[in-house]
Amino acid sequence: MYLDPSGELGILFWLAVSGIILCASTSVGGYVAAAVMSIWDEDIRKDMGRIGWNPFNSDESKVINSTKVSFYKGQFVIRADLSFIKNRSFSVGIMFLDTISTKDTPYGRDTVRHEWGHFIQLGIVGVPKFIGFFAVPSMLSGNSSIYYSLPWERSADLFCGVSGSNWPYPHTPNSGLYSIFYLIGVFGI
Repeated sequence: MYLDPSGELGILFWLAVSGIILCASTSVGGYVAAAVMSIWDEDIRKDMGRIGWNPFNSDESKVINSTKVSFYKGQFVIRADLSFIKNRSFSVGIMFLDTISTKDTPYGRDTVRHEWGHFIQLGIVGVPKFIGFFAVPSMLSGNSSIYYSLPWERSADLFCGVSGSNWPYPHTPNSGLYSIFYLIGVFGI
């Protein structure tokens, strides 16, 4: 007598935990890479010193004022010129934070928090669902005037406590509720 003779539960389990595994491995790998590269790269050494070598740093300003790498609440952050994608920061395990558009302003600090919200989404739904239901829709809707009210963006704001008051357009009414329903639907699929 087998609990799961078809083997489907095992596959579903690994798909679900894939997000947690990716989050943990990119964080640990990022920390090791930063430690090794800090031997010869003074900028990385200063960036990591700025956060006291603490991967659970929760100060958005320290992340924004870094030049190459940082950590925010356990997530590895890479600072780079993202002009090839219209200076849009993004997060898929690692947070890629644009050096040109992300400044130490309320908008910039909300950007760091928002991208960390995607890190939480990834951990909850797993890699395949995150790519299909969060990353791709986000890339395709980047120029929308209701961008931060769309369910895949609004739930990231809910996870990290971003009110939306610093975004170019405020959240639309009920967008938080719709994003919760969306997340529950994605998780249930």
